[in-house]
Amino acid sequence: MLRADLGLDLSALTQAELALTPLLARCLGRGGLETLLWAGAGPGGKLGTCLILRGKALPAKAGTLAAQLEAAACGPLPDPVTLMTLLAEEIALTDARPAGAGHILADLRLRAASGPAGAANEMMRGLSTQDALRRFELGDPERLHASLLSLREKALGQSRLRLAVSGGQEIDWDGLLTRIGRPDGAELPPPLAHPAVREAIPVALPVNTVGQSLQLDPALPLALAAHALETGWLWDSLRVAGGAYGVRAWHDPVTGMLTQISARDPQLLQTLDRMAEAPAWIARSLRGDALERYRVGAVARLDRPMTAGAEMLALFQRHLTGMTEDFRMADLESILSSSDADVARLAEAMAAAQSGSGVVVLGSAATLQAALQTRPDAFKVTPQAVRSETA
Repeated sequence: MLRADLGLDLSALTQAELALTPLLARCLGRGGLETLLWAGAGPGGKLGTCLILRGKALPAKAGTLAAQLEAAACGPLPDPVTLMTLLAEEIALTDARPAGAGHILADLRLRAASGPAGAANEMMRGLSTQDALRRFELGDPERLHASLLSLREKALGQSRLRLAVSGGQEIDWDGLLTRIGRPDGAELPPPLAHPAVREAIPVALPVNTVGQSLQLDPALPLALAAHALETGWLWDSLRVAGGAYGVRAWHDPVTGMLTQISARDPQLLQTLDRMAEAPAWIARSLRGDALERYRVGAVARLDRPMTAGAEMLALFQRHLTGMTEDFRMADLESILSSSDADVARLAEAMAAAQSGSGVVVLGSAATLQAALQTRPDAFKVTPQAVRSETA
């Protein structure tokens, strides 16, 4: 199977334009291509922000696949009337996401404070897209059409287009990039930056999503911590004892951010308390046989087998951000070589970072107000937070 990933560079887009990229992706994917909005950062600070067009075909159909990519990049966008229908569909999907993907939205919101890549991901795939899309809902369809055309032109800057292919040597892929590329535009805007937040966002759901983030030294064994928390402390204290439907812990090896998330959680303040107790659990539990057990699981988590398509995408993303194999191996080495002293330093760092932790809660307005009556400084209810960022 021949696979091709075309990366349209979004680094020249403004904050408001990034929030429109989900609609652009929907338009460009109508020809049968898969679309992916993604931003990532490498160890040297290299930032990749892309709308990736993904296609596959039998080797004999390589020319057809190339034509699909060119049509998506250069062909006409849907007419303004059709565009308003697609906009309504995208808004409906966005509005429904807290119910099924609240944990992902909370994580994106927390990671917005980790650096430019996190902020860009939140603008493209998080809660920030809702208000940006709604501002066009009752607006001029022609204006929306023009905005998307302008956005696509910026994304086709010649020097920043990237293409990954798994075959099809008979196709002039370099010629494809030349045909679809546009002159590079003006100077890139400054990287996005968001401060850490402690916020709650009202949603019409009977249960909560609760997230906490800690900004830590990337040299600490964060991959080990994430696996141990997800399968140990968070599972036992939030899933089993607290009744949450699911728990997750992630780490970012570049920025050092560690996040803890509960999904469909009937608790709120109790969950925040258990998350705050994670450093103490790390200190007392990651020892001896337990440390070895979590070490094995953490290695397996990093080294999961991938499908051909997923592996190609991962390699493409590493190329875009300058992520080297040596850096990835350092993450693995931090798991294998972690000692009791390393775990103790990890627990101390997590405890020290609690005072500056980020918090994001999605829950009903009544639940949020009840929590604030008990603990007024737990978070701020910010129903207008997304609007203020993109206005």
